[in-house]
Amino acid sequence: FWLKHRDNIGFLPASTRPSCPQSGAALAMVVDLWSALFGGTFVTRCVLEQVVYKRKCRQPRRCSCLAGLSGRSGASRGRQGRNGAGSFADAWSQGRRLTGAALQTPRPRNSESSATDVAAPWLARMNQLEPPPAPSDDRTLFGILADSCLLAQMRGRDGAVVDVEMEEFISAVDKYREAMASLGFAMGWLLADLEKNLAGVVAAFREDPASRGTHRSFVQAELDSGLHRPGEGAVCRLRDPSGACQMQWLLLGLELCLLMLKLLFEGDRCAVANAYAQTLQPYHGWFTSTWVKSLFNAMPSKESICAVQELCLGLEDRTKLAAAISRDVDRATCVMLPMVRLMISVCRESGLWEMKKV
Repeated sequence: FWLKHRDNIGFLPASTRPSCPQSGAALAMVVDLWSALFGGTFVTRCVLEQVVYKRKCRQPRRCSCLAGLSGRSGASRGRQGRNGAGSFADAWSQGRRLTGAALQTPRPRNSESSATDVAAPWLARMNQLEPPPAPSDDRTLFGILADSCLLAQMRGRDGAVVDVEMEEFISAVDKYREAMASLGFAMGWLLADLEKNLAGVVAAFREDPASRGTHRSFVQAELDSGLHRPGEGAVCRLRDPSGACQMQWLLLGLELCLLMLKLLFEGDRCAVANAYAQTLQPYHGWFTSTWVKSLFNAMPSKESICAVQELCLGLEDRTKLAAAISRDVDRATCVMLPMVRLMISVCRESGLWEMKKV
């Protein structure tokens, strides 16, 4: 068809066509088919991911890779029952509200290990007193995320965060996914990547939950597995797929979105571009980076995020809704972003952080 109708269609200017008509038609076919394939694939994927991920808070869909983690241990259930975070999060996901003792702010668990000497400016803010709890009548999904992250933190005797409990971290990432899924179809590709990497982390955690109970022990187990070539920079090579590889990309994706939210609510007009430059861009080649940058304009703004009713179904007043979302986004980024960066530093120190571009 292309060779028969090449003179009538005229995809390329006459001046740019090769001397051989068949070559010109073939070139035109390759150019147009590639453009159609790339654009059609992107549009279709965005639409499908929007259908999959956009849900109501009253009918949450837990990540399929977390199905085996729904039954928590008795000690974990006891902790959640005492501080109220687990019962409140479960009740919220079912459209109910709790009052009284069940709304107490969870306190991070103490750890017998001493604090590590990680000289990073963001660690000082995480080791300060926790932000005050959000009022119970306007708790948003970001507020639930902040409390879930506090549960995952393990602190030393001096109060500094020294490690992260893996089971609670996986639960926090699932709550993060629920919050981000309500922000629109532009988050679809990020959430698809998150679920793929989270599934790899959960699979590695399930292999031996006892020896991978914390992030540090998880990384040590990956080192002992012999699957990787540890080192610094270009020396490091991670097996893909593996727990270490999926953990790296999971943390990078979390850091990107959390930093983007932080900069957005601080008033940075180039929040998305600046967050990408500081997180994922060094790991992307030209083609991947160009594709990601093409999505920047579709990312939600601060105003659009503050108007998302799904983040807090109990608030119908637009002004109060915006205030509650703004408050809880600050709480969530204050708690989760430093925790993610601490986990990244642990991977780097262990030599399991690959600099290869994709």
